[in-house]
Amino acid sequence: MANARRFFSLTPAERRRLVRAFLIVACVRIGLSLLPFPRFQVLLAGFTTSSSTKYAAAPSTEKLAQDVRVVSPYVPRATCLTQALAGQVLFAQYGYPESFT
Repeated sequence: MANARRFFSLTPAERRRLVRAFLIVACVRIGLSLLPFPRFQVLLAGFTTSSSTKYAAAPSTEKLAQDVRVVSPYVPRATCLTQALAGQVLFAQYGYPESFT
């Protein structure tokens, strides 16, 4: 109950970001369990390049990473690989470069 209260106390933008992060983590987890990894990598690469949309007020990379960390316990078997790939998709959607070197 406390988690629901905390969720609804967030701003609408923060709630949308968390829901988006949850959906991406869940989709990545399902994709990893259904497809061989090389095929999933190709699918994911196409998704991240075709869906990159720049937002006027993009959240920081730290906030996006925190969103993934917050929703991952609610996705069964969301391993560190699942979280990293979901973070990569989120970063790409908000227009951040894929590598930070």
